[in-house]
Amino acid sequence: MTEVDRMPDLNRFTGEPMRLTKAYAIGPVRSGPAIPGRVNPEAPDWWSGRLEEERPDALELTGPGGRMAAPCRRLDRIDPRSRELDLTGYRLEEGESLFLAARLQCDRDRKLLFRCFEIKGRIWIGGELVYCNSGPFLIPLCEGEHGILIEFTELRADRSLRISDPEEEAARQPHPLYEEFLNRNVRRRAVLVHEFKSLAQGPEHTVFLLAADRTEVDDGQPAALNVRNDQGRVIASLELPFHRVISVDLEGLRPLTRSLLCFEIRYADIQGNGHSLSAPLIVNPLDALIRPAKREWEQLQEGREIPGDDRATIEGILQELEGIREEERGALKDEKPRIAWEYADYLPACLAAVREGRPIREAAYPRRLADDYFVSELDGALVRCTLLLPPGYSEGDSFPLIVLLPVGHEELFLPDFRDGFLSAVETGAVLATFSCRGVTMGGCIGEAAFLEGLDYICSRYRIDPGRITLTGYSNGASTAWALAEAYPDRFAAISVTAGVPYLPNLVNLQHLPILNLCGDEDYLIEEAYTLPAAALPGHHSGVLETGSNHWDTKGFHYLPFTLNWLLQHRKREDPPVVRFRSAIGRHRRSFWLEVTSYEAASAAELTGERTAPGTYAIATEGTGGFKLHPSQAGGRPVQAVIDGQRFTVPPGSAGELQFRKGTDGAWRQVSGTDILQADLPSHGTGILGIYNSGVDVLIPGEWGTEEEERAVRRALDVLARPKTATWDPVVYVDYPQLTLGPGFPRERLARRSWIWAGCGSSQLDWLRAEVPDGLRAELRDEGFGLGGRFYPGPYCVLFIQPNPLNPARKALFAFATSPELFGKHLFTRKLLLPGYGSGPHPYLSKEVILYSGGRLQAMNS
Repeated sequence: MTEVDRMPDLNRFTGEPMRLTKAYAIGPVRSGPAIPGRVNPEAPDWWSGRLEEERPDALELTGPGGRMAAPCRRLDRIDPRSRELDLTGYRLEEGESLFLAARLQCDRDRKLLFRCFEIKGRIWIGGELVYCNSGPFLIPLCEGEHGILIEFTELRADRSLRISDPEEEAARQPHPLYEEFLNRNVRRRAVLVHEFKSLAQGPEHTVFLLAADRTEVDDGQPAALNVRNDQGRVIASLELPFHRVISVDLEGLRPLTRSLLCFEIRYADIQGNGHSLSAPLIVNPLDALIRPAKREWEQLQEGREIPGDDRATIEGILQELEGIREEERGALKDEKPRIAWEYADYLPACLAAVREGRPIREAAYPRRLADDYFVSELDGALVRCTLLLPPGYSEGDSFPLIVLLPVGHEELFLPDFRDGFLSAVETGAVLATFSCRGVTMGGCIGEAAFLEGLDYICSRYRIDPGRITLTGYSNGASTAWALAEAYPDRFAAISVTAGVPYLPNLVNLQHLPILNLCGDEDYLIEEAYTLPAAALPGHHSGVLETGSNHWDTKGFHYLPFTLNWLLQHRKREDPPVVRFRSAIGRHRRSFWLEVTSYEAASAAELTGERTAPGTYAIATEGTGGFKLHPSQAGGRPVQAVIDGQRFTVPPGSAGELQFRKGTDGAWRQVSGTDILQADLPSHGTGILGIYNSGVDVLIPGEWGTEEEERAVRRALDVLARPKTATWDPVVYVDYPQLTLGPGFPRERLARRSWIWAGCGSSQLDWLRAEVPDGLRAELRDEGFGLGGRFYPGPYCVLFIQPNPLNPARKALFAFATSPELFGKHLFTRKLLLPGYGSGPHPYLSKEVILYSGGRLQAMNS
């Protein structure tokens, strides 16, 4: 690669972790024979241009299609967020690549670790292929200069390439996590590079075995390649040399399987230790796998009483397989064949359990892996949760639960558990993951979805409630922080990697063990690490990695060290400080404070501090009544200062103390018979409170005009599919939209919460007939009335209240006096939910949002 050698700019490695800060960007160019999805281990042979000492504007390249000009630009501008070279302005079309050419100078002979994140493409060093969408790798480099060529087939903003000397790094940061990361994710590792990673086409399939670790894998000893069909039988055996392309005859193997083949590779490292990896491939349509299973399932349902959870699991598996089948004609994601391969084994075991009258979960015991599905109360969707059970799991024992919180909606799949945990982690715990509808991005919806999934797992499996822990990376870590802050009485410990808490509520976690991993170059370093470490002395265990950005630390959060650290803990003593915001039925109690009633039309916020044993200072907002559960009083009188009022209670007078606010605003202590329990008509989190449970969206059955229908349907669609203002705008929820009219199941109105919208006087007839005395607001053609006040003129309003047919549920009404006002009201035009840790929203946390006279107002009464 003489062109690289002539480059004037050097990236010098002297021992400290580094990134490429100088390179030439070449392209975009058509990829030629080295197109994405094709195995081609050679560096591009079309690169015949020369990089001169001066900055060239373009290179003349020779490729299969002849000579062409490729733009060439010197890069040295750094993106401050990622610390990587800034590629802003580049765009890639289908079949195009962008190349970065750089020189790396080593100060001495070294073994270097390259940690890659979201680099979609390939990397050559010294003309040798060292990376192909394949994760971190080790390579020995001698003293001197080395050419690096990076091909990008996609450009991701959140990418990273971190270069370090693992021996010096381990000496500088001697934490067990680092050594474990090397052993699990880098050393003695090989990668199978496919021509097509998912859906095989053509008579042959080309593969290439890449030794990701050039120092521990014996390249001279070929690997053994066995090909299995989807009944588990070996139908072909070959030798697979490292770093050499071979072709497998698919034409002869396709008739020997239904839908799938699995390439199983076994190889030895330089110490003689054996290793294996597997890669399934779809070679025939999945119908051959799906149709027999569907027929058997239909037969099993005849004359059998099948529990709802078991029914949901089988239907969920079939739905996933059918979704993969629908994608067969396009580009399948890499994990889809792996899911299909697991289900080819798991689905028959589930059907056998139903046939034998056993719970489906028992089918998971021997294999220790389970994909369970349940019907969500939120919108009726099938939700998947994936579990790894400990060795010897039985119904008679209870086990710790570690919830692996997903990054966004990208939760782990069952193959991830088999490949990542089954053979390497003997935790003695249940590991679980589920989507939570995007968790923090879904705001209150994510919280409700998480609690729903957690309760499902705890009801279906033997879980020790005192040993439930959370772990996650990035958004998953932010979720772990937020959930622990909201429910500090439910979790024993959390492990967070590069995630941000809701800083005002950190006071809730002064009792909770926290393992916090972060890179010192993370753009979130202040919120994710510095401030939590200062706010939580004594319980905060920090691991700060030198020279790492937000994405470099992802490989640490699922390591056995982290999981075993979590297993050391169970729920501790009550925290000295408690701060929480509560709505009916949602974390009403946090350790020693419990809301019992609310001031009208409000949520309740309590902040309490135990300043000494038996001494408490409590501040309230929107609270009509609460309980204090004294702890550590030690036979002393209980002293309580509530909003400035002082109370002294003799020792041993009560196991819990109850207080209620009078009409004059003063607090008084009351007895158990006098307390008003939490039954006042409160709506908790304002407009957002509608999304805390199952919701139906009601579409009017009659319309005054076509313009009204278009406007109302648009508004209801916004309310049924809300977005968020966070980095992932999608909330993965789709509430049922039901049309009112003849045949509508009216009893459903009392069972669920609902959202209704109408426009003009023609829609008010339905409201007056259905809820004649139940509306909190007065809707009239000439104006809007609320709380004794009248707002004249055209208006569009959103307001929430208890469901008039069932006060335990809620109803959200949207009404406009004209169609165009729906388009002008911000929250019927674009509903963006706040993130989970964002705090109260200035409008959506209120119960009425009124648009009138060009002005937006939010109020509670």
